Amino acid sequence: MPAETTETKPVRNGVLYMRLADEILAYIRDNHIQSGERIPSERRLAELFSTSRTSVREAVRVLQNKNILEVQIGNGMFVKSGLTEGTIHIQLWKIDYMEILELKTLLEYSIIAKLCEYISPADLHAIEQSLAPLEKAYEKGVFDQKADYRFHQKIRSCCRNLTLVQLVDNLVIKLDEYSKQMEVQRRAWYHTVPLHRELYKAIRDHDVERAHTVFYEIFEIDKRALEE
Repeated sequence: MPAETTETKPVRNGVLYMRLADEILAYIRDNHIQSGERIPSERRLAELFSTSRTSVREAVRVLQNKNILEVQIGNGMFVKSGLTEGTIHIQLWKIDYMEILELKTLLEYSIIAKLCEYISPADLHAIEQSLAPLEKAYEKGVFDQKADYRFHQKIRSCCRNLTLVQLVDNLVIKLDEYSKQMEVQRRAWYHTVPLHRELYKAIRDHDVERAHTVFYEIFEIDKRALEE
């Protein structure tokens, strides 16, 4: 294994094991560890990144699942054979975010499609009321993330399938952990506010096709911001 560089940084709090997985990838790249070569032990990685072996183990499991590392019992950890240089540059926490975002989008759209079929006047009024603070902030040039959350939460709360609602709520919590690290995406979210009014209108008019189009326009803005 090549001599290791000395410049490693403690991994910051947040989505720790995903961030740590990215730090290990950067370490492999910076130390020119090639496909098929061994990387340092869990103990050594924990020392290098000033973290626990448990966190290292979770990060290694992520890299195994992404087919980047291979663990050989009694022999050590190796960079998987056949990896390209580009693979070593990927940011795993962004990949994880995107996968969760796609799943959340599919589930939330299922809720919206159901509401287009049976939304009650009282629920429709509550959704419009929750939209007002978001639009008021928008007029001032501000994206109110809490108001945005309340709007989508109100839509979800109108669904009769409580298991589906709970699944989406859990995904939203996970996405919030990631979004704290993406300031560019926060700015992009501002441009989704007019689409929220269009989404409300589509639900009000029982227009599933329009709701589908608008909802995925919001998703595409989120996705583009992440890719940038």
